[in-house]
Amino acid sequence: MSRTTEVRSLPLLGAALCRPETDDRPPGRTRFDRLFLIARCSVPLCIDALKAAIAEAKKGRDTQQYREAVECLRVASPHDPDAIFDQQWLDATDKVNRVELNRLSVELKAYKNNLVKESIRVGPAAPLLPRAT
Repeated sequence: MSRTTEVRSLPLLGAALCRPETDDRPPGRTRFDRLFLIARCSVPLCIDALKAAIAEAKKGRDTQQYREAVECLRVASPHDPDAIFDQQWLDATDKVNRVELNRLSVELKAYKNNLVKESIRVGPAAPLLPRAT
């Protein structure tokens, strides 16, 4: 009597990584970090997880995450069309990030300036209770 074993196909496991956004996994960096961890730890799921991580990184504005994922995909599958940097997206996202950084820097500088002016206006704090002599 021969025993038959049931073998799960790898595409089924890979398809589980590409669930729609309505699933219960958190969006953004956590999702990217989980996909990237799966790619580094699981050889059969590596390519699918890296492709999903690249797609997740392109939804955000962190170009370093995108670069890391594409570089890992380049090492794992050099002939994959997704293993090429999207330089146009990188340049556009870097430009948006620089503009936002400048805006936030100006806002922070104005806030600090107003805080200093307010502390000068208020002056030194008077003691709450009069001293007994």
